[in-house]
Amino acid sequence: MFHLSDADAAPLARKRGFDVEPWPDPLADLPGAHLLLSDSVLVDWDASRAWDAARHPRRAAIVDDGDTPVDAHFLINPNISGEEVDYADSLYCELLAGPDYALLDPRLPRYGKILNRKNVLVNLRGCAPDHQAGELVDALLQQLPDVHVDLLTEALFTRAGWAPHVAERGSDRRHAHYGAHPPDLMHRACCYIGAADDAAVAAAAAGMSLLLYDPAPKRALAVRAFGQFGARILSRWDPDAIAEMMAQERRMGPPSRLAQRLDGRGAERLARRLLSDL
Repeated sequence: MFHLSDADAAPLARKRGFDVEPWPDPLADLPGAHLLLSDSVLVDWDASRAWDAARHPRRAAIVDDGDTPVDAHFLINPNISGEEVDYADSLYCELLAGPDYALLDPRLPRYGKILNRKNVLVNLRGCAPDHQAGELVDALLQQLPDVHVDLLTEALFTRAGWAPHVAERGSDRRHAHYGAHPPDLMHRACCYIGAADDAAVAAAAAGMSLLLYDPAPKRALAVRAFGQFGARILSRWDPDAIAEMMAQERRMGPPSRLAQRLDGRGAERLARRLLSDL
């Protein structure tokens, strides 16, 4: 039985065969459990009398940063930089972090075996102004005549077509995908250009080479982690230079050390450890 505080997740959980009930209020009404899994440290473990009464309850918390001490048996950080976070104030937790525990669609590693993938997947949402996406698409189409570009977008383009500042040149080789989920397009792409986020992890798992541009200070740790695994990090925005790099990268494949650890079994590995001593 799952109790979800995020109502949007309930349909997905039910689709996968789980029984789901609303998050109880107050928490004291929550039934007893042997494993208590919290996303962040916002849940008061002692709020439920039934939790306290459970035999040998185990607590697990998903936490992205080390700023707040965590009172749990397991501390989970499935991000690419999870192993780099300083959790010095949570010394008594068992840390389950990094690429080995990446929560990926298990189909992604199979995409790396698909031949003749020529598309470039561009996902600059949240890491670059809108007009830069159009500039980059133009540069890619001009310098790489055999390339097709899939652009993930939320605001730059509409369902009806491309924004005016994107040139008409090569329109049959460009495709805008409004609000699409990045992994849904990875079966046909060989290269990924975007931020140092979860979508880039999925791209590496799918066998894609990576060019990452992410000036956001909050993701500096993730940028460094990707670089340590061999991903190409763009230090400045230059569409023509990026297109030249892409010509090289699509012949190189994914960062090998990262792709080897992203086997699509992170969720299985995590569940097995959490349930192993219940």
